[in-house]
Amino acid sequence: MENSRNSYTNTSVTRDNEGKRINSTNSTNKMVNENPKKRELEQINEQINILNAQKFKTIGSLDSIKANKEKDLRKSSGFIDELNILHDVITSSTIGFTVYALFFFFFLSIELFVVTIKLFDKASDYDKLVNHQTDVRMKMLERLNV
Repeated sequence: MENSRNSYTNTSVTRDNEGKRINSTNSTNKMVNENPKKRELEQINEQINILNAQKFKTIGSLDSIKANKEKDLRKSSGFIDELNILHDVITSSTIGFTVYALFFFFFLSIELFVVTIKLFDKASDYDKLVNHQTDVRMKMLERLNV
């Protein structure tokens, strides 16, 4: 960013009684004004430096958190640990417990539905076919033994 320069030239002329030019002097005043964009640029650079420092600090903390979590995951990976984590998640909030209970009762009801259908169901065609095949093979084995 360049500074703006203003120059003012004053000319003074000395004349005699007849109006002829005897002497002339030129004086030039130069003023240098600071560019207003320069101040804005400095403020923006300061903000960028602050944000970069915050970014590096955040990246560092994320890296340390990631390293700690990886260490924790490598440390405990058994089934009992997973059950403990599941228990902690379920008991930490009522929403978690409610969702878990809904899923549990949904799948339990599906299984109980299948079991009750099988209990009160009469023999199906498949069952009859399996029984017939079993009888035929038993008869074939009896014929071989005779």
